[in-house]
Formats: sequence, structure tokens, C-alpha cells
Amino acid sequence: MKSIRLRLIVLFILVTTATLSAFGVYAQLQLSRELESRFVRQQQEVLNQLQTNLAYPVWILDRDLMLAKLEGVLSAPEVSAIYLLDPVRNDVIAGIKRDTRGVLEMSAKLSNPSPLMLRSQIYPPPHIDESRRRISTAHIVIYFSRAQIDQKLRLAYRNA
Repeated sequence: MKSIRLRLIVLFILVTTATLSAFGVYAQLQLSRELESRFVRQQQEVLNQLQTNLAYPVWILDRDLMLAKLEGVLSAPEVSAIYLLDPVRNDVIAGIKRDTRGVLEMSAKLSNPSPLMLRSQIYPPPHIDESRRRISTAHIVIYFSRAQIDQKLRLAYRNA
């Protein structure tokens, strides 16, 4: 009699553990997918925002205004560096990066290539005539960091 009771208790514990483990793995996968989706969406939003906001400052060559726009985007912790490049010589016109402590600093040298890097072109603002708007006025290189995503996943794993 005790052996059947013991077997049922062990079976119940195993089934409960397996079920809870499966739900935990599922929740972790859902969180991972959601964070990845947000990250990709945020990358595109940052790129679109910079293409729009930098068109005029690049057109009038106002470096201070360019840097102010770049600093505004770097308030997002997922963005680690942004560089504006001359479209002909590929020299850095303006660059800001986040150092290891998270402090923003000016940078005149492009960072090493990264898989989390987006590169695009900046075109003149809409009020410029159509023929000139087809010519790129600058290139923009944006570096992103997955540190926030990794930290949230680790925290969720610890709390699970």
C-alpha cells in the first residue's frame, strides 16, 4: 500500500515539476522574442529619426546642431555610438560614443564593424529642389548594444 502511495507522490512531483519547467521555458522564449522584436523595431525607428532630424543640420553644415541631434538619440541605452561620415572621403564629420562607464564622449574615429551596426545615407531636407535631394549629403553609422536585452533576460531567469 505504501509503495503505490509513494509512487503516486513521486509521479505527482515529477509531473508538476515538468509542467512548471515547460511553462518557465515558454515564458523565457516569449520574453526573448518580444525583446528581439522591440530591438529590431527600435533600430529602425532610430535610423528613421536620424535620417529625418539630421537632414537640415547636415545640409547647412551646423556641427553643433548635428551633435545635439546625435546626443538626443544616444539617450536610448540600446544605442552605443553614432557617426556621421562625409559621403565622398568617408571621414567622420561628427561622432559620439558611449564609453565603458556609459558616459558620452566625442569620437573622431569609427569603431570596429559590428553585426549590430546600421549604415544609411542622409539626404537634403524636403524644401530643397528634387534634383539635389537625390544626392547623399552624409552617411550615418549607428552601433547598437544588446546589453539591455541580455540584462533583462538574465533578470527574468533569476526571478523565475
